[in-house]
Amino acid sequence: MIKVDLHLHSPTSKKIGDAIGWISLATTINKIRNQDIQLISFTDHDHFSAKFYQELTEQLIGTNIRAFPGCELTIARKTRGTGHILFIFDNKYTPQELKQLERIINEIRLHSSTGGAKIAKVIAKLRDYDFMICPHVDKVDAVTWADVAEVKDYIFNVECSRKSVKYAKFLREANGTNINPVKFSDCHLWNDDKFKWTGCYLQEYHQFADIKNKLKMMEG
Repeated sequence: MIKVDLHLHSPTSKKIGDAIGWISLATTINKIRNQDIQLISFTDHDHFSAKFYQELTEQLIGTNIRAFPGCELTIARKTRGTGHILFIFDNKYTPQELKQLERIINEIRLHSSTGGAKIAKVIAKLRDYDFMICPHVDKVDAVTWADVAEVKDYIFNVECSRKSVKYAKFLREANGTNINPVKFSDCHLWNDDKFKWTGCYLQEYHQFADIKNKLKMMEG
């Protein structure tokens, strides 16, 4: 079993005012290793830092942990308000391609202002990258099926509880599409001892498609 956590936050999230408890990257990596988590992504709010990602991957050399580029984007809902969606990218990209990814995400943030980005336009800007999106479904910043239906080909998992009423509604509106529920830690505070694995795993990992199609949650 390979433990997975694709919703972590770094000091990059401070750029929007998030409270991030942080001692050092080395300390954070040790906390991840202590939980035996092997597949991770730092999904900072409306930002991706190629520099941070490079530092992370360099410090992971010699460990069994693999990192994937990611971000948590604020998306405009169809009715009103905004919701959050995780974007998780393949980790095959060069430093130059990651810098370009950073520029694209910065551009999306600047153009969306406080109203949130239009999901179809975001997908179009990222069309040269291999990625999946993981919408929040039962959090305060949730989206509905109507908000993401036009980009359904990128949805393989949603962040919620299998027992959630909102998840059941999401599936009904998706006409029974088998979209898997997953739970990640959404960890912001690394300067305490509360970080722990939340039960998401893979039986085995060979390629990015496994993350899209084969994520599972521990029962209970």
